[in-house]
Order: sequence, then structure tokens, then C-alpha cells
Amino acid sequence: MTPFFRFALFVGAGLSALSPLSAVAESRPAEKVQLQEAVVFLRGAQLSGAVTLDVPAGDSEWLLSNVAGNINEQSLSVAASNGVVVQSATVRNDYLDAEALSPRALEIKREFEAARASREKIQVQQAVVVEQVEMIRANRKLGGKDGVASTAEISRMFDLLNQKMSAALLEQNRLAEQLVKAQEKEAKLAQQLDEEKAKGFQPGGRIVVSLYAPQAARSALTLSYVAPDAGWMPSYDLHASKVGAPVQLTYKARVFQNSGINWDKVRLTLSTGNPAQGAQAPVLRPWFLLLEPEAKYADVRTEGMPMPAMAAAPPPAPMANVRLRQQALDGYVSTDASGIDTQFAIALPYSIPADGKGHLVMIKSAPLAATYRYVATPKLDADAFLQAQVSGWGELNLLPGQSNIFYEGNYVGQGYIDVARAKNTLDISLGRDKRILLKRESDPAFRKEPQFFGSDVRQQFGVTLTARNTRAEAIDLVIIDQAPVSRDSEIRIEDLRHGDASFDAASGELQWTLKLAPNEARTLPFSWTVRYPKERTVRGL
Repeated sequence: MTPFFRFALFVGAGLSALSPLSAVAESRPAEKVQLQEAVVFLRGAQLSGAVTLDVPAGDSEWLLSNVAGNINEQSLSVAASNGVVVQSATVRNDYLDAEALSPRALEIKREFEAARASREKIQVQQAVVVEQVEMIRANRKLGGKDGVASTAEISRMFDLLNQKMSAALLEQNRLAEQLVKAQEKEAKLAQQLDEEKAKGFQPGGRIVVSLYAPQAARSALTLSYVAPDAGWMPSYDLHASKVGAPVQLTYKARVFQNSGINWDKVRLTLSTGNPAQGAQAPVLRPWFLLLEPEAKYADVRTEGMPMPAMAAAPPPAPMANVRLRQQALDGYVSTDASGIDTQFAIALPYSIPADGKGHLVMIKSAPLAATYRYVATPKLDADAFLQAQVSGWGELNLLPGQSNIFYEGNYVGQGYIDVARAKNTLDISLGRDKRILLKRESDPAFRKEPQFFGSDVRQQFGVTLTARNTRAEAIDLVIIDQAPVSRDSEIRIEDLRHGDASFDAASGELQWTLKLAPNEARTLPFSWTVRYPKERTVRGL
């Protein structure tokens, strides 16, 4: 049987065909895989590593350690060099390694053991002091030759009690206080350890590899697999130094992993892909409409007919691996946007511990052209908000994510970049400006009692908006308000007057675009009439 045929048989049986580990492999120490690269998806990560083995002639079985736990077996790929053939590779989760404790749990455990040792030391010191007190008490009897103590002996005994007994009793009190604190600390750490154990830490795994070599050879074994307990989330810092200046965008990633092994100085690549979603496009099935059967009897329940069952989707197709790299802005990150997913390859080695926490990785930084304006919605808030409208963001391959906003060197607050809703510009709010004064009032000239016209009622409404710029420079100001929208054909909105504001009939939104000079004020009235049947009551007026 040729080596190739051996491997073909294994593939036909499937990777999940688990064979018992041979006695030779059990007796041999596990070979540690050196993790070299991590391609981190939005959910999951493809890890690649290597190990060098001295493979004997014939069949041999090897146990590989420093492998992530709970890996996707279908994604496991193992290759050998120097004529060695990989016959099979199976995954074994290593639940007994280091008690399956997370790095944080191991740290707490070490602190707990140190606290317990400290408490035991205090208790030993207490026992010594108790013995000292007993010895002093046993030797406090006095007496001369005739059984009468001299004045000098009594004086010496008082000095002994004053010095030794007093010091011993004070030490006893001090140790009692220390013991209480030590016991409290030990109990607190024990509780923390229990809580950390309950978080469901994913321990590392191992891989059993069966090899065949025509002759003894040193072989470089390379392997890759997908670990689900990892991922990254985008976040952004947006810095605007002043009105008119470009907005500096810093693109960051919070990388997390709980794969059971630490990633030490690996080549890190961030991908916008998500293998967990699958790669197969969905297929529409016929949409059937069926009439519900008539209920012939009062006690018969009528229910909708079930939809026809959909055929199972075929397995995900393999992902393409074609890469055309383009140098990014900062020289340390190269961006590959040639395929379906965008990949950011980090040139600097990174270490990400297996603690499930987010670790910050810088991707790129870029200045973006921006125009500035003020936006106000007086119906909801009496303040105007400075807004930067950023262009050129489409070339940065951004994802939806939280943003930290800074203006004039000060932290403004958090925002959210939603690229799915963005149009030509990303609109970034930079905070309130109290020097733009706004007022919204009902106009009494229009607020009249309802008037009756036949079977209908007509009622007028009016609002006056006032905006004043108290800044020393001119500003662009957008004011947004609204007129009511009817969802009932019997309720009609008539005689809408809104000056030079734009109007969206579907939403009722009114928008004024103004340019206000320093200390300039503008008054913006708008009004409308509601017409409805007199026997009806309109909600929302």
C-alpha cells in the first residue's frame, strides 16, 4: 500500500474517525507546536503553527500540544515535509491541563495559596506566643531560702512581667488582628477563584497525528485550524482640532480570544470575514399562499397551513486564498481588499493572552476632509450641536462600531459609526454649543378654537422658531422640525406653510439651512391645518 493510498483511505473515513493513541505516543512527551500566525475574523480565528519532528521509518504516532481547544475539526489541515505522509489527524480537548483554569484563575489561585500560607504562619506565631506566656506564668513563683522573697527579687519579677509578659500579650493582640485580616483576604480570594472557575474557561487541546515515512527523516509539520473562541470588534477615535480642520480618524481593533492557549508574538491579521456565517448564498423557495379552511362548526379551530419545508442548504464552499497587497498609510499595516473580505496584516508581532478580554490593536490613522455645520432640533433639545461632515471615509474599509470623539483636545463622548446608513458623508456630532440660542414657541395667531364646516372640523396650528448666533464668526445652521403626517384618509393636513424649508411628505420633516452672521437672529414660522370628521377624536394633536 503506497503512502498516498494510506492518506486517501483516511480522508475517506473522515477526520472524526478517532483511533486510540498508541502506547509509544503515550510514552513520548507531547511535542509543542509553535504558534506563528493568527488570522482573526469578526468571530473565530484561523491559527497556524509548526513543529519539527524526527520521524522514524514506517508508521508512527505523535501527540501535539499548545493547540487551541474546541477547534473546528473540519478546518484542520496538517502537512509534513521531506517525504513524510500524514495518515490521520484527530483532536483531543485537554481538559486536565493545569486544572483547566484560565490565566486569571491561575493568578488568583497563586494569590489564594500565598494568603493561606500567610494565615498559617500567623497561627504558628500565635502558638509560639501562647507558649511564651505559659512559660512566664510558670516561672513567676518567688522565694528565698526561708520561702520569703527579697525586695530585689520582687523588683526583678515585676520588671520581667512588665517587659516580657506585656510584650507577649501585645504581640498576641497584634497577631489576632492580623489573623482576622488574613482570613478575610483568604475567603475573598476563594470566592473570586470560584467565580472565575464558573466563567467557563476553554482549556487548550491536543492533536494526535499518525505519520508514515519511507525512511527516517526530520520533517517540518505545519498545521492550521479555526478556533471559534476568538474575534475582534472595530472601534474608532475621531479628533477634530478646530472648525475647518480635517478630522483625524484612528481605526482600532479590540481583539479577544479564549482559545485555551496564549498567542505569543504571532503574525496578526484582522479579517472582516466571518466563517461562522457560512459562504453559501441563500436560495429562495416558492412562496405559497393558501386559504384557511372554513370553520363548519363552532368548536372547530382554524389554523394556518404550515409553510413547506425548505431543503437543507449545501455545506459552505471553501474560501478563496488570493491576495493582492497594497501598502497602507502607516507602514506597519498592509490592507488586502482584493477579495470578498478585507484583511489588515499587522507587521509588528503581537501577544494576545487567552483571557477573553479585549486587547487594543492599532490598524491605521488617516486625516479626513470635513465640512462643519451646526444642527438643531428645538422640538427635542434647545441646544445646537456642532457637526463635522466627513468625506473620503469609503476608502478606509470601515465597519460599524463605537467611536470616541475628541474636539479641541477634549473628550466629547461616544458615538457610533454606522456605515450602512451613511451616504456621501459621515456625520459626527462634536457636542453642544451654548452660544447658538434657540427657541420654539406655539404661535397664538394660529392657535384658534376648532371651526366647523359641514360634517368636518378644521383646526389651525402654528409654531415659531427663533435662532440667534452670538459667536464672533458666521455659522452654517440646519434646523429640523416637523409637521404632522396623517395615516387615515379621513384626517387631512392642509394649508401647510413653511417658508423656504424643505419638506419630506412621507415623514413630515421640515429642514431649514441657514447661514447666520455674528449676532444675527432669524425667525422661522410654520403652520398647518388639520381637517377631520366632527364625530371623531384625533390623537396626537
